[in-house]
Amino acid sequence: MKTCNFTSLRSEDFYIDEISSIYQTPAYRFLDNPGRQCNGFIIIEEGECEFTWNMSHCKLKKGSVIYLPYGSVHKMNSTSEELAFTRINFTTHY
Repeated sequence: MKTCNFTSLRSEDFYIDEISSIYQTPAYRFLDNPGRQCNGFIIIEEGECEFTWNMSHCKLKKGSVIYLPYGSVHKMNSTSEELAFTRINFTTHY
């Protein structure tokens, strides 16, 4: 996974084919994704969690947004009593 500035996307030739948004309040404290089937973002709505990918990690709190590229492997561990997030999935074509 890499980070990039949104303005750098202006130089890319792509369009978004399909987009969906899902609000989730998981009943469990640990989420494991072995490989995403689309691109996406997670927006933390309530609580805090630790997000891990490729032996790197960061802490996310309310208001945090993280990009999840196609094929990425990641784990999310809630570090607060409640965790709620919106997951936005989309497919792109170049």
